Amino acid sequence: MKVAQQCSDEVFVLTKQDLVACVDAYRQANQSVAAWMPLAGVFGSLLTGAVGATVAGTLAWPAWTQPTFFFAGLGGMVLFFLSGRRQQQRLLARTQWQCAHCTAPFIGTSGLNPLARAELAIATGNCPSCGHGLFATAESESSGT
Repeated sequence: MKVAQQCSDEVFVLTKQDLVACVDAYRQANQSVAAWMPLAGVFGSLLTGAVGATVAGTLAWPAWTQPTFFFAGLGGMVLFFLSGRRQQQRLLARTQWQCAHCTAPFIGTSGLNPLARAELAIATGNCPSCGHGLFATAESESSGT
C-alpha cells in the first residue's frame, strides 16, 4: 500500500493506526513458519546434494552421478533462495508505507531491525528522514482535509 500509488488526485492522510497495523502485519508475517521455509529449503538442498554425491562415490555408482547430485542440490538451493526473496518482496509491497514529503520507506529492506524507521515514526509522529509530521492532527481531521 504505497501512498503515491493509492491516490493520485485526492489527499490521503496516514493515521497512526494504519502504520501500526502495517508494522504488526509485517512482524507477524516474518515470525511465521512460512517465512523460514525457504531458508530450510536452501540448507536441505545443499545437504541432499552433498549426501547424494557422497553416497554415489561410496557405492561406486557411475561417475556422472556425483556432479548430477551436486548440481541438483545447488539448483534447489538457488530455487529456494529466489522463492524466499520473492516472498519478502511481496510482504514489503503489501505492508510498505512511504513518507508523503520525501518518499522515504518506513520498512527497511535490510539490516538487523528493518522496522526501526517505522517504530521511530510511530513514536515521534515525524518522518525519520525529513522530519515532517506524518499523522493528521485533530484540527485537520475535524475540518475534513
